[in-house]
Formats: sequence, structure tokens, C-alpha cells
Amino acid sequence: MKDILYVYMFGVFSLRYGDRNVTPEKNTTKKSMQLLQILLYHRKEGITRERLLHALYGEGNVENPSNNLKVVTYQLRKKLMAAGLPQWNYIENKGGIYYWNAPMEIRSDVETFGELLQKVRMEADAEKCMELCCEACRCYKGEFLSNLSGEEWVMMESTRLREQYFQALSEAEKALKERKRYLDLLDLCNDAIGMYPFEEWQAVKIDCLMAMNRFREAMDVYEATTRMYFEEMGLPPSDRMLDRLRDMGSKIYTSTQAASNITSILQEKEPRKAGAYFCGFPSFIDGYRMMRRVVERHGESVYMMVCTLTDAKGNHLEDRERIETMTPVLREAIGKSLRSGDVYSMYSPTQFVLLLFGTQGGGCGLIRERILKAFSAEHRSWRECVKFYATSVIDVGHPVEDLEFQNVFFA
Repeated sequence: MKDILYVYMFGVFSLRYGDRNVTPEKNTTKKSMQLLQILLYHRKEGITRERLLHALYGEGNVENPSNNLKVVTYQLRKKLMAAGLPQWNYIENKGGIYYWNAPMEIRSDVETFGELLQKVRMEADAEKCMELCCEACRCYKGEFLSNLSGEEWVMMESTRLREQYFQALSEAEKALKERKRYLDLLDLCNDAIGMYPFEEWQAVKIDCLMAMNRFREAMDVYEATTRMYFEEMGLPPSDRMLDRLRDMGSKIYTSTQAASNITSILQEKEPRKAGAYFCGFPSFIDGYRMMRRVVERHGESVYMMVCTLTDAKGNHLEDRERIETMTPVLREAIGKSLRSGDVYSMYSPTQFVLLLFGTQGGGCGLIRERILKAFSAEHRSWRECVKFYATSVIDVGHPVEDLEFQNVFFA
């Protein structure tokens, strides 16, 4: 039985011949390696010399491109055989069309993916169609030729293949939910989240966990998703994602089957630390709206404050390196400087929002000083790099539903 050459193009490009890795080089961006990937991708129909030169060199002014192509072709043949492939020509030019020519059978993950989707389109049986969709999804291991993501032809193919993957995954989701095959769907969701963490597949994962009565895990996914958007990404979610996160929370909290878990869900997971409570921005909005009602009813004194990082001249901070250095320090300074009954959240990479309970107007100045002292403890110049805005919750001029921080805070 002849060995098979397996070609992997989803994710990082690699070749396996029999049980050996025969990828000629780890650096898949070199011209010889790019040539290999182009020829393997177009191995069935071939590629014209003009298209091949454009894919390799783009519109760049390359001296004597024909000679360059000959040199790269020669280099590639040598690398293939040095990597452990049999002595062979491998690259064939017929009438100006270049082909991959090899003595062994080839199996490509991209081709397998396309063949499975073709079978889905032709299959009339719903059960078989679902299984084919699932198999196609499992075949997709990441962005097409991710190391060449900057190349024009790769970007186009990557977009097309990604859309096909999402479509197959959506069809698999619908079919698996109908059949209550939540474990299978959970596996597909985990793969999708690993590759595309900001495409909202966490919502489907939560649906699966809820259906299997795994409420604690569902809550963990909800909290991790919120934390990813607000802490790791440093950006507030879109309105659509914000609504979806709220929907995830409502499913967890309103399920009658989760009653026995409510007490444990409500507890803080980590040991309680001194200082204020940090939460995701959706939770902060809920906290603000609740406190606005409490203030209106009982007259409690609650202030809202925004801390914004700036440069030394008081302008908006745009230096990414400084933002990554200063933001964690400001977050820690705020947490330590507030009381345990206060709440704060990250609104953007350079901005934190605070709810200060039982604080009077003069108290805001004291809080400001405590934050600045902690923030500039190791870098005195940083004291000039934070702006503070504060207002009583009851004095906020906009309706609570139209909360826009840049408009409602006053110096």
C-alpha cells in the first residue's frame, strides 16, 4: 500500500507523508513555500503563469520575474526531496499552466471540506445531511493558510471558506438541537469559540449547557465572555452582543431547574479582597439603573465618577504601549482606593466608571486624591495623566435608558 501525502491548509500549513512530517520549512512565507502552497491548492485545475506570478510577487517591480520563478521552482524541488519525499519532478508546466505533479495520492483538508459541503447540497436525507455538516465542521481547523493571511489570494479564499464553515455550523446547530444532541453540539461550539472567540458561539454553548442542567458551567461561560470583552479586549460590546449577554444571564437566572444552585451562583467565586467590587459593563449598567431608582425613592447620596487616562498634556491617550502599561495600574489603584460597597467597571481601554455609595460631593475629591496617590506611587509624573469627572446620580440629565458617559459627566 502506497503512502499518502496529507496536505493541511486550515490553520498553519503542513505536510505529512505516511507517518512523517515532511513540511520543507517552518517558515511558510518564503517564496518557495508560497509556491508549494499555491500549486497544491490549485493542483486539480492548475494555475496560469500570469496568476502564479501575481500571487507570488503581486504588483511589485520584480526584475526578470520569469527567471525568479525558475529559481524558486528549483529551490522547491530540492527542499521537497530533502524533507523526505521521493525523487520526482513535482512541478510541471504545460502550455503556460503550472501543475502539481506527484507520484503519490494526495488528500487535502480543504478539498475534503469542499467535497463534504457538496454532499450536503446533494443529500436529501436530513439525518445524513446533519452528519455531513458535522463532519465538515470538524474538518475545518482554523483560518485558511493563516501564515499567509496578508496575501490577497489567501484573504479572498479565507473569507469564502470561513463563510462556508459558519453556514455549515449553523445548519449543524439547528439539526443537533432538534435531536437534543447537545454533547455533539458542545464539541463543535468549543472548536468554533477557540478559532473565533468574538463570533458569539458562546451563546450556543450556554444553550447546550443549560439544556443539560449544567448551570454552574453555563454561568462560568457567561462570566468569561463578559470578562473577555471588557478586560481582555478592553472595549464595550456592540448593542447586539450586549443584548445577547443579557439574554444569557436571564436564561441562567430564570430557569426553575436552577433554583438549588442560586445561592452558590450569587456568591463571589474568588476570596473577597479589600476595596471596591469590579464587574463587567453590562452589570454596571444594571447597578446604575437600580441605584438611580433607589436614589429617587429614598434620597440616598450616590455619585458616579469617570477616570480617564490622558497623556501629560491632558489629551486623549492613544499610545498603545502606554495604555497597556498604565491601565492595569489604574484599575488596581481604583480598586484599592474605594470602599467595599463601591462598584467600578472598565468602559474602554482608557476609561473606568465608578459608582460611589453614600458619598457626598466633597468626598469625590478625597477619592480622587486616594486614586492618584496609589496610581502615581512608582511614577510621580503619572499623577498628571488622569482626568476625573463626577456627578450625583440624581443630577444626571439624561434618561437612564440613554446613558452616554461622554455626555453626562461634569468636571
